[in-house]
Amino acid sequence: MNEDKIDSGIGELRDRMGKVETDLQENTATTKRIEAKLGKFIEFLDNLEGAMKVMDVIAKGAKPIAWVTGIVAAIAGWWAALRGGFR
Repeated sequence: MNEDKIDSGIGELRDRMGKVETDLQENTATTKRIEAKLGKFIEFLDNLEGAMKVMDVIAKGAKPIAWVTGIVAAIAGWWAALRGGFR
């Protein structure tokens, strides 16, 4: 009688272990899919970070260019006003 209980208990444990192994395989596959997609997203963020650095450099260069352009425009307007260009 005890052997029957032990055998049925072992069979039940085998069934449960098989289910755990199957679930683990499914979980591993899902994790790998997520990892692949997340890898692409992280690559996108790295590229975006690089683009932001480039835009920052361009913005830093644009400020002095805007000042120089404004000064040149003011001088051109002043020169045109002196020559009688605004009638």
